[in-house]
Amino acid sequence: MEEIITTISDSIAWLAALPASVWISVALALLLLAATWGCFWLWRHLHETEERVHARLAQTQIKTWEPVANDLERNAFKSASVAQTSLVNHLVIMNAAVEAKVRAGEWRKALVMTRDFLSYAVHAMSAPYMDDGNLHSCADLVGDRLQQYPDLSAANGELPGDATSLLEDLLLSLDRASPGSRVLQVRALIGEVINKIDPDYIQASHDHAA
Repeated sequence: MEEIITTISDSIAWLAALPASVWISVALALLLLAATWGCFWLWRHLHETEERVHARLAQTQIKTWEPVANDLERNAFKSASVAQTSLVNHLVIMNAAVEAKVRAGEWRKALVMTRDFLSYAVHAMSAPYMDDGNLHSCADLVGDRLQQYPDLSAANGELPGDATSLLEDLLLSLDRASPGSRVLQVRALIGEVINKIDPDYIQASHDHAA
């Protein structure tokens, strides 16, 4: 028993004789170990919390995201409708500007604006999801400008080939439009204007194809 007590006393004396730097190192090592364990515990706790959150989201996302998606879809259609209305308003103003140029006798400027207007308006008619009201408005505006186009073209000495080239491009654009009576009417009107500008257009096209 005395030997055990002596051994313990010697060990205590040896430990007490250790330099302060050793004790500081031991303390730092213990702190580092505690910090490591704390970080591990925190990581595990966060991981478990994340899994619980994901599990709750998986149970509720169908209920929560479906109405959000429906609202976004409705807002997208509303935005498209507003954009279409703004585009038609722009064409109405542009059409009025062309008419003012015609009345002012500015034939050259009127012709350039008419060509631009027809391209914009027919492109609008060819846009997807164009509603019937705006489509009819565009068709009416295009019809008004097409009626004047042959006279403007002749007044400016435009070559028939240049005039019919624009009209051919309009027909190609209408190929992308949704089929309907107004689109067919505009296509027929374009064909009439082509024949008015160049009566030999169809025959020449058939001869070339042959």
